[in-house]
Amino acid sequence: MSDFEPETTQESTPTLEDLSITNKVEEPIETTTTHIATPQAHSSDVEVTTEGVKKISFAETTTRSGIVEATPTGPTKRQIKHPERSHALQINEFGETSVFSWAELKTPEIIGPHDVIVRVIAASVNPIDWKVRKGYMQVLEKPTFPHTLGRDFSGYIVAKGEKVNKFFLKDKVFGIVPHGAYAEYLRVNTEKDAIEEKPVSITHEEAAGAPLAALAAWHSLIELGNLSYGEKAEGTPKVLIIGGSGGVGTFAVQFAKKATHASVTAIASEKNANLLTKLGAERVIDYKTRDYAQVLKDENDFDLVIDTIGEGGTYEKASHFLKKNGIFVAVATEINEQKLTYGDLAKFGATFIGRKIFGARTYKPLLDIERKDFPKLIPYLERREVVTQIGEIFSLKDGSKAHVLSESLHSSGKIILKA
Repeated sequence: MSDFEPETTQESTPTLEDLSITNKVEEPIETTTTHIATPQAHSSDVEVTTEGVKKISFAETTTRSGIVEATPTGPTKRQIKHPERSHALQINEFGETSVFSWAELKTPEIIGPHDVIVRVIAASVNPIDWKVRKGYMQVLEKPTFPHTLGRDFSGYIVAKGEKVNKFFLKDKVFGIVPHGAYAEYLRVNTEKDAIEEKPVSITHEEAAGAPLAALAAWHSLIELGNLSYGEKAEGTPKVLIIGGSGGVGTFAVQFAKKATHASVTAIASEKNANLLTKLGAERVIDYKTRDYAQVLKDENDFDLVIDTIGEGGTYEKASHFLKKNGIFVAVATEINEQKLTYGDLAKFGATFIGRKIFGARTYKPLLDIERKDFPKLIPYLERREVVTQIGEIFSLKDGSKAHVLSESLHSSGKIILKA
């Protein structure tokens, strides 16, 4: 294990002695040279060497605990000790999992004043990751190689730009970036990316599994589904979630129950029925042994249907369960499991327009998520009213195995990578 790599448990964080090159002003640390520091001399100290005494520059940094620390000036004056080189799981071309490589590269540095560098403890696998890897999304997203996948992350801050005042060094944080989370270190723009302090009540693994899937569930229920939440929640809306045991599905069940006080019916396999009942589903229909269309054929009073699977014909089948002003939200669509072409986009556009104009019920696809809504999720996570359901945990090096599982479409809960 490298001197720069502390042991990581679910809640392990670096200690001042392990990771910081900073000295508490009141308590000088003995090194090979003698640093003479006093509370009155924060901005500069002296270094006593065999050649005499010379002045060296220090910069003040305050941690969240309120301790003033002095760090040697460098590329950024606000950092703690971390390696110049680190590793990332990268791809150099589109293809199957064999295109992954464990690469040593230069550790990301502060570029802009709003940047932070995060030591990643955990990341999560989302379906978009393997679709990008396979080249399915080139019409919408064409990466440059070598490319580091991964959007969800959780870790702690080791460096920050001069205009970052919201976060302190060593703060535990989690969030979403466009790509790059499959790495030991990650640069995050605190103005453009979704990043928040991680609640102390949840682990890094739980935190890494939440952002994208939880936001997708929230957006489907609240923004697209038009359900009120929290103190403004009205009545007991009736919600059907198709694919209730997946990453988005498990969050949708929980937010529907805890935030909107809905009555939830979930479509999933029998093996996940107990889990979904525990999460708040009042009814679970096993799609392997029963046709849910037949089970629900006499019900037409659902306020909202959320489809996280995207199989062909689902809208036509499930729209009949909705009341007259009910809404069908498509988290996944029929074109999700193949290479996306401009023809597919045109077809999807025509389908969307057709369903919007001629559909029996309102059809809304989930095209994007609002990262500004990220803070709204945190109280539920902090109180553990909504909890990330972790299916499998792999080491970051074994990301290829995690992708195989995600591609199978039979994973339950979130797939986590430990860096």
